[in-house]
Amino acid sequence: MPTAKQMAYMTIKHEILEGQFPPGHLLIEPKLAEQCGVSRTPVREALRDLADEGLVQLRSNRRAVVPIVTETRFEEVFDIMSMLESYSAGLSATRIDSEKIAEIEDINDRLEYCMNHDRAEGYREFLDLNSQFHKAIHTATENDTLMDVLFRVIDFPTSVCLKFGQINWEGSSNVANEHRDIISSLKTRDQELATLNMKKHIETVRRSFRALWKDEV
Repeated sequence: MPTAKQMAYMTIKHEILEGQFPPGHLLIEPKLAEQCGVSRTPVREALRDLADEGLVQLRSNRRAVVPIVTETRFEEVFDIMSMLESYSAGLSATRIDSEKIAEIEDINDRLEYCMNHDRAEGYREFLDLNSQFHKAIHTATENDTLMDVLFRVIDFPTSVCLKFGQINWEGSSNVANEHRDIISSLKTRDQELATLNMKKHIETVRRSFRALWKDEV
């Protein structure tokens, strides 16, 4: 049975991902507590966890909002992701074991199936599987400090998709192939290649999202 904090976390996250709490929405603790059927303390804890994932922004006045993604923030966060995820992939190549590689391959297989069979309704599942893929790689570094920083930005693409309500599927068509390239370099324990493959992948994703910005203009 989930704890009160887990119930609040799952409820709030679901509402954000389903667009019921759109970008800019003010998350008011008493209302959330009533909606989730819990007290304010687990709601506050859940909001902190969601802030760590980038799905909630905690302001200096202690108010929480669903963040508004600007083009400037988009570029800033992808700069960070490009640097840190590529470094992390390279580090993982030196430390990952066969069991973790098998787990990552399974995630990517499910992601590819989602892309090929459920584009109309499955973009949220795609985002979840993509997040799992990247987190599994970074967990293999066994570097808690690196993971703490990375996990604060790793789900940023989800926030971008929420802004536009879609994925640029055409621009994302090569994601699964690029993932396989990353997996291949992890299998061969090639640190330099893993670093390069991840950097290439992040920049592909960045270009894909840039197309959505252009369409909005």
